Amino acid sequence: MTVTRPAVYNHEADARIVRSTDGKAYTCSSSGGNGVVNIGQTSCYTPMVYDYDPRKAQAQGIHAIPNSDAYNKAVTIWY
Repeated sequence: MTVTRPAVYNHEADARIVRSTDGKAYTCSSSGGNGVVNIGQTSCYTPMVYDYDPRKAQAQGIHAIPNSDAYNKAVTIWY
């Protein structure tokens, strides 16, 4: 995940990869990722899920809204 500007607070954004067949998912905080987007950072990455046919994977980006429990989420189609 890449954000358009450096983060202004900790845990501002995160990414997640999900496998279709069993819901296996990894985030940037999972082992093999580089951690959530914190102050001054602009990106994070997740480990990969095994998604050889017939499995598929979907990427999800999450942006937290400061001072609330709300967030924005964007998803890709299943690949």
